[in-house]
Amino acid sequence: MPRPHLLFVFAAPALVSGALGLLVACSGSSSPQSSASEAGSDAASDATADASPDVTEDVSPEASSGDALAEGSALDAGASDGGGDEAAASCVDGATPPGTLLVASATAQLAGVTSDGYVITSDGATVLATPLAGGAATMVTNHLGASPTVWVFGNTVVMWLDVMRVPSTGRQYSILGVWSAANGYHETPGPGVFQDVAVSPDGSSILYTAGISTSDGRFGNVVGSSTTLASPATLATNVYLDPGAVLLTYVGSGPGTALVGTGTGTGPLLSVDPATWKTTLLSSSVVPYLTTGVATAVFTVDDNYVGSVIPIGGGTPVPIDTHVYWGLLSADGSQVGYALQNGTFKRAPSDGGAGVTLVASPDAGLGVSGYFTGGYSPDGRYLLTFRNLNSQGGGSDLYLVDMTVANQTPLLLDPQTNGWVGAWTADSAYLAFWTQFEGVSGTLNVVRPGSGAQVGATFPNASNMFPLGSTDTIAFSVPASSDAGSDAATTTTPNLQVEDLSAATPTATPVVSGTSFGESPDGKSIVYVTAVCPPGVYVVPVP
Repeated sequence: MPRPHLLFVFAAPALVSGALGLLVACSGSSSPQSSASEAGSDAASDATADASPDVTEDVSPEASSGDALAEGSALDAGASDGGGDEAAASCVDGATPPGTLLVASATAQLAGVTSDGYVITSDGATVLATPLAGGAATMVTNHLGASPTVWVFGNTVVMWLDVMRVPSTGRQYSILGVWSAANGYHETPGPGVFQDVAVSPDGSSILYTAGISTSDGRFGNVVGSSTTLASPATLATNVYLDPGAVLLTYVGSGPGTALVGTGTGTGPLLSVDPATWKTTLLSSSVVPYLTTGVATAVFTVDDNYVGSVIPIGGGTPVPIDTHVYWGLLSADGSQVGYALQNGTFKRAPSDGGAGVTLVASPDAGLGVSGYFTGGYSPDGRYLLTFRNLNSQGGGSDLYLVDMTVANQTPLLLDPQTNGWVGAWTADSAYLAFWTQFEGVSGTLNVVRPGSGAQVGATFPNASNMFPLGSTDTIAFSVPASSDAGSDAATTTTPNLQVEDLSAATPTATPVVSGTSFGESPDGKSIVYVTAVCPPGVYVVPVP
């Protein structure tokens, strides 16, 4: 059946996991979780998707992993093929980069920072975990292989090793590697679908696919296990692994509750207890990619476009409305914001009470922007939405809807965008966002959600935006200089800025020059990669 054009939320690359309020959306992109970061890609595309070799052989060489390296050793110094001399020869002359050098390397890419304080880097072959506080690095693995991808989920790192593609179907599959400081490094014994994975909020368990036929790559099993990959439990078998046909996610906190949805159009939705891997059938007919959940319930849309709320532990579905286009539960599960196919935007209590029209706009095509996570402001009052403009040349208008006001005219944040990044401050006082259209980055804006008033200056072509901890300070990068063709990798001009939005006169302060950035778990330090001599990965306090 036909489905609407959607924006999917996924985490920004090279940003620390767990950044508060971070939302990133791009047309047609899928996601792990909002806390994951992908090494060496940009916010609008998955660089590995088309880079995998057209081979079907599965190569999984013996690993040498989990070994602590003496500080200052060749590998700790980033010497993948030539050591420190290569790094020195490949850098840009300039003043010594500010902060503390964690990993000396001319080829390091920042995958992210774990919630327990490890900086995760990769040079394309080796993954290192370096304590943010300093000290010896741990070599996570040294055999990433072809077209590797590294993501950070809270305190857990997942890696796809030797990503392969089946020439006849284009399906990609890979061995999955998992590491945490508490549990060390582990690998799956066989291949699964590339990027189909979810990790529990506390890092204790993981969902992934396995049993993939390497001659076809279309079918396999959904598996749950601890993050040591011990005693895996098969949760669903012979699943069709088409993009968008599998939902793997967790809701809640701590060990959470796992949700597994499968189906080529519609299919069953399971709630899973990670402690026992006991499954509960929530519904036999939902659209996996139109299913969102919180700790207490899930909101689903079936093949008849009926939107319903189902208790997370099972029970009778509560119909919310018909002709539903898209919807998202509030964080406490008490209400759902949703759009109808005619473009009307509404809210309704989760117990099935009468809905309230928030935006009466029969031709607007409004749809909720959140997917899996995100969308709402931290206090639950506002919800980001978009208006589909496919009939007008593509892209979407980005709006902010006040969930407390009936029959409103929503605040237009940006017209005709096909990708956007939004970041709320923890107190919901400010929303920072930038958009892009046809791959061209737009302008960074900061607004007060109630009035829409602009806060501080605007910054063209900004990127890498994230809030810093629980403060009203944001960090973002801008072009390194106004010179045509300037590149942060070959300049010493500071291009990462920080701005305290609560200041009487918010002013951006240049901090460092780098190519990718992250933050410490407490938001008080910034991690960055630079090519300025000596090149590598540094940490610097937020000014």
